Amino acid sequence: MNTPVLAVRGLRTSFRTRAGELVALEDVSFTVGERETVALVGESGCGKSMTALSVMRLVPQPGRVAAGEVLLDGVDLLGLPEPAMQRIRGDRISMIFQEPMTSLNPVMTIGDQVAESLLLHRDMPRPAARRRAIDLLDLVRIADPHRRVDDYPHRLSGGMRQRVMIAMALALEPRVLIADEPTTALDVTIQAQILELLRSMQRALGMGLLLITHDLGVVAQLADRVLVMYAGRVVEQASVAALFDRPTHPYTRGLFGATPARGHARGRLREIPGMVPSLSARSAGCGFAARCPLVESGCVKTAPPLLTQGGHGVACQVVARQRDGVPA
Repeated sequence: MNTPVLAVRGLRTSFRTRAGELVALEDVSFTVGERETVALVGESGCGKSMTALSVMRLVPQPGRVAAGEVLLDGVDLLGLPEPAMQRIRGDRISMIFQEPMTSLNPVMTIGDQVAESLLLHRDMPRPAARRRAIDLLDLVRIADPHRRVDDYPHRLSGGMRQRVMIAMALALEPRVLIADEPTTALDVTIQAQILELLRSMQRALGMGLLLITHDLGVVAQLADRVLVMYAGRVVEQASVAALFDRPTHPYTRGLFGATPARGHARGRLREIPGMVPSLSARSAGCGFAARCPLVESGCVKTAPPLLTQGGHGVACQVVARQRDGVPA
């Protein structure tokens, strides 16, 4: 495997409140290599987007990254002063958000928005930045880019706005791209086009891709490795082939059981009872204990570590015993 472009180690993100410190992420670790796609999956509230915001140092107040390292080409982003981090955001590491209309400025043309990072980070003359913006719009397959460059976001379809977001994120050819649910609001046909666009851009630029999604179909199409998150922790990680062949953590099995692609010939899909616990409701034990069909008394006392065997990591004391040959 390539030397990691991005290495996240022991990430802990928390929020200070009147009720005390609420932990959103605990001991999150992973790497992303060049031309590698790593997917973070799980239900809403599991910590996927918070992981991305922590990596980008964009955690909203009163939140903070309390511990850990975020190494981009060996440089710890968490140790940089904010002006230095501002120079890195959008340049060496970029992010595509879920809903482009909340990220695009409605009173700026899409050409000005694509060119903005070139003006700020590359000190490029405005005419040259406009020409580069047109080239980028063409690169992300927006038809007639010379005309569209002067359009405002409201004149574009959802799929075209997402393409503009990709053009903005890739303008400076970042080392790492974070894509947070990049196709959720799009229909199936446009979704496939956007995924293929991301794949081709990744190959062309050699960048690492951190993909955040709840859609296992998207993971199957795009990812090399997968991290399953629950209640702010990584509960399983493996190659996409290994995870789809042998989902092991009870939560991961629940996700696959609730997915049509896995349950197509088996009648009604299975739901996971209950909900992801809120930050204030999380305990010291396994976060999934209240919903788990394999729960034992010890599960509610201590959070199990992520134990890796043959490249497949699982955080479950029951699974750990089964791997050791001890009956459950």
